[in-house]
Amino acid sequence: YPDIEQVPYFSTSKSAEEVAEKHDITLGAIAGKQAAELYNLKVIAPAINSNSNNYTRFVIIAKKPEIVANANKITLIVAVKHETGSLYKMLASFYHMGLNMLNLESRPIVGKTWEYFFYIDVTGNLADPLVIDVMEEIKSKSTYCKVLGNYRAYERKE
Repeated sequence: YPDIEQVPYFSTSKSAEEVAEKHDITLGAIAGKQAAELYNLKVIAPAINSNSNNYTRFVIIAKKPEIVANANKITLIVAVKHETGSLYKMLASFYHMGLNMLNLESRPIVGKTWEYFFYIDVTGNLADPLVIDVMEEIKSKSTYCKVLGNYRAYERKE
């Protein structure tokens, strides 16, 4: 549909709500079936996703860390010096200690040209002595390191 203008929206369900409130048949929203039912909208094209492994993840933020005994995934933010090999050296710590890195994303650090925060998901439990050693090594090779959480990862059931 090359003539349709795509407008990003902060929430798929809220986009459906807005379309319903405007009563304008020239508007549409990409949202779940439940949103269509809730706002009395007609689904004209179900299952338009092109990646069946795409999932929405939710995060709960608390002031104090919650200890989860069977946690198996760690999310952290790391920054390293802007010099040759610094990211490689830091990431190698996961490999050398036998932890599987699941995700790595970079985001620019505001006000610092060519410097980035790296958001990392890695397997492990912060109560494990091996993981404690890895985290100490990561901190020693980083200019910034903050653990965002240690939790039980969702395990998809086929």
